[in-house]
Amino acid sequence: MIYSNDEYSIAARAIRGDSGAYEMLLKKYESYFYKIAYLYTGNAHDAMDVVQESVFQGFIKIKHLRHPEKFLPWMNSIVVNQALQYRRKQKKYDYSGELSEIPDERAGSPEMKIDLNRALKKLRKAYRECIVLKYFYDKPVKEISLIMGASENTVKTYLSRGKKELKELLKEDYFED
Repeated sequence: MIYSNDEYSIAARAIRGDSGAYEMLLKKYESYFYKIAYLYTGNAHDAMDVVQESVFQGFIKIKHLRHPEKFLPWMNSIVVNQALQYRRKQKKYDYSGELSEIPDERAGSPEMKIDLNRALKKLRKAYRECIVLKYFYDKPVKEISLIMGASENTVKTYLSRGKKELKELLKEDYFED
């Protein structure tokens, strides 16, 4: 992501301890962070908990961020890590085994969703995340690369390999471009 000079200076101020600047950045990206948390948790309440904890962790750790232009990917990684940590805790108590990453309105029939969930579970984590972000949340490759902390070429490779594996698993062409 390319920051405007204003965003860069706001991020720099936040790193220097300006809580108002940190709040401004959070307000700008709050819906984005919520969507990422929702992707991992599968429900609104849990996503809000993850975002709240992520904001707190970000506030504590922002002084360690060296490059203001990397605020968004840095904060993405905090949100993802908090969501994964939350899921690990939930798994200990109550986990149905079904992935909650596919929005109901995008999956088709309930049978298709079950088949797709089963197939996605068999993919490598990186392939699964790329496919869900690209095809179910309509994220561009550039944004996926920021979320995952990988290059755009790596994301394209993951998408290609993941689609190939999914087609083999499903024996149907769900992901025609």
